[in-house]
Amino acid sequence: MKFLYKQGKAVKKLFPLILLFCISFEILAQEGLPKYWISFTDKNNTPYSIDRPEEFLSARSIDRRIRQGIAIVEEDLPVDPEYLNRVTGKGIAIINISKWFNGAIIELDDTSYLDTLLALDFIKSEIIRIKPRITKSIEKLEDPKFKTYISPIPAQYGFSYNQINCCA
Repeated sequence: MKFLYKQGKAVKKLFPLILLFCISFEILAQEGLPKYWISFTDKNNTPYSIDRPEEFLSARSIDRRIRQGIAIVEEDLPVDPEYLNRVTGKGIAIINISKWFNGAIIELDDTSYLDTLLALDFIKSEIIRIKPRITKSIEKLEDPKFKTYISPIPAQYGFSYNQINCCA
């Protein structure tokens, strides 16, 4: 009888671990909605200025740039908030924003929104569909009206991509 009691304790201790293991595979299998990269045309109308970096950079960042002699350039300016507001106003979810590449990653469940985006005057005519990280690749959109640029080396890391992913 003691033997069965000890087995019950072991099962009670292992059950949360087994449950966590099963749930983690369920989460990994879910891809979510398709994601796309959109590029904005410019930063001309942004309310920020490189003459007032304290409005968009931290004091620590500004001090570091002064110490290292790094100039504040247009790429440091945030994406124009009006552009972001107009995209989200169309019912499109923004996942991430890149001020250096002047673009954003968006999530769509309906590809008809892509035509809506291309009609906006501040969106460049290239939209890239991003495949899930599991495959580590980027797929061209099937529709020929979307101009796409696909780098032969993923994520614009250049030749360092192989060094970063050598042991992954």
